[in-house]
Amino acid sequence: MFNSGNCSVPLVASIDGNGNNNGGWGNDGWGLIWIVLIFAIFGWGNGFGGWGNNGGGMGSTAAAYTDSAIQRGFDHQAIVGKLDGITNGLCDGFYAVNNSMLTGFNGINTNIMQTGYGIQQAINADTVANMQNTNALQNQLAQCLNRFFKAIKNLFTKKVNTVGTYA
Repeated sequence: MFNSGNCSVPLVASIDGNGNNNGGWGNDGWGLIWIVLIFAIFGWGNGFGGWGNNGGGMGSTAAAYTDSAIQRGFDHQAIVGKLDGITNGLCDGFYAVNNSMLTGFNGINTNIMQTGYGIQQAINADTVANMQNTNALQNQLAQCLNRFFKAIKNLFTKKVNTVGTYA
């Protein structure tokens, strides 16, 4: 087979890499990806040490904590819970104060608006009354002047009749 000078198709395919095994890694290198994925899941050297015992041969995490450390954790959680309660209480208190102030200022604004409206109505009523008084005075003046002119006319008319000429 080697002495004939002609290579067979299977020999060329295995040397050339055009077969479907690609050097033993599966089809187009996907086998290598699967192997890397398996090592990533189970860790790089400690057996199941990657995620199984929280990375690194230290054993169980719970065993590393002492009773006092666990108690400190619970105490810390209780303090955080109480601080959250204080925070919520402060927020509710400031909200209530803000809401009552807004309500109070709204009442003040309403009173100012109603007072301004009342003042405007009083000014309008006073203006109308002043106009009526002015019209009444004008009417009285007109009547008075009319009587005065009539009296002067009668005076001159009597004088003209008696004297005959205007002086």
